[in-house]
Amino acid sequence: MFLLLLTAGEFARALLLPEHTLAAQPRPLLPRDPTLTPEQVRARLGPPQLIARQILYSRYLEQWVYDGPPPQRVTFHYVQGEKPRLLFLTPDPR
Repeated sequence: MFLLLLTAGEFARALLLPEHTLAAQPRPLLPRDPTLTPEQVRARLGPPQLIARQILYSRYLEQWVYDGPPPQRVTFHYVQGEKPRLLFLTPDPR
């Protein structure tokens, strides 16, 4: 035997909304365009759920993870004194 506790908002949503409306809305897929800036990606996909950075000599890689649907990973290459550029755009294998 177990006890399930719900908040008032969760209970109301479970009763009033059909199950398919609770699913996350799909994010648009980005085109594989190396000229996309981080600002343009953020404007299209919104803020990422996770940002990971790998720091190297006078440059770094920044990977943005979006849970989706569909899950995506966007990797930018930052070089000191230059504008960041889109390096990879891959579907997340999770």
